[in-house]
Amino acid sequence: MRQFQLNITTKKICFFMVDSTDHVTPETGLTLTVRVSKNGGAFAAGGGSVSELETGLYAYTVGAGDVDTLGAAVFTATASGADMAVIEVLIVAYNPYDAVRLGVTSLPNAAADAAGGLPISDAGGLDLDAKLANTNEVTAARMAALTDLINGGRLDLLIDAIKDKTDNLPASPAAVGSAMTLTAAYDAAKTAATQTAVEAIYAIVNSVTIGNSAIKTALANMAIVDICARFFGGKKVVRNDTNKTIKIYDEAGTTLLHTFTQVTVGDDVTRTRIDE
Repeated sequence: MRQFQLNITTKKICFFMVDSTDHVTPETGLTLTVRVSKNGGAFAAGGGSVSELETGLYAYTVGAGDVDTLGAAVFTATASGADMAVIEVLIVAYNPYDAVRLGVTSLPNAAADAAGGLPISDAGGLDLDAKLANTNEVTAARMAALTDLINGGRLDLLIDAIKDKTDNLPASPAAVGSAMTLTAAYDAAKTAATQTAVEAIYAIVNSVTIGNSAIKTALANMAIVDICARFFGGKKVVRNDTNKTIKIYDEAGTTLLHTFTQVTVGDDVTRTRIDE
């Protein structure tokens, strides 16, 4: 059964009129009377217009009153000397000639998966409830944390600042607990500076305490420990009176970094040499 959209008057119905005597011969030049019954109602005169085509075929353009009721519409065409022709159409609320959405305005007027169209699942099994549950997990607090982490965010700037500092650290030690390798230039400079300072203090102490070797020795020992602590700031300094050594350890006091040995040379002057 043909379908016409409700209240749309652009469609036509074609009647084939044949002779009322032999019921076969096409009749031309007829004046047709068209009547219509809407959704089972009483027949009434049609409000459209008729035009003859050819070979017994006539086109009837429906009128507004012919297609204003949903349901089946029965059209009849009669003329003198011709059999009655009957055509039935279905009046519907949608547009059967709309290939995209049948004129249903609740659907998007675009092909599925196209811009503005219905979404589809290429793989199948699209679970909208599961997708909704996942998006509900994106809370305001979590979004704020993500915003902090993006480039230029609060946490990102803090991380960048920490990186600026750590970029200045040496490549060695490569792992936690590994000893740092000091350069030869660094050792030589520290050793020379320590030696010069120790000798200067010993000279002062020697001049002040001539004739009192006990005082001189005590002051010298105190001075060298203090100098070592100053030059190796933050390190642990341990003096051994028995073997006349001063050992420099790391901050934890577990890794030996340097050993100095005190020796007495001429005129009871104590000097210090670096052993390692």
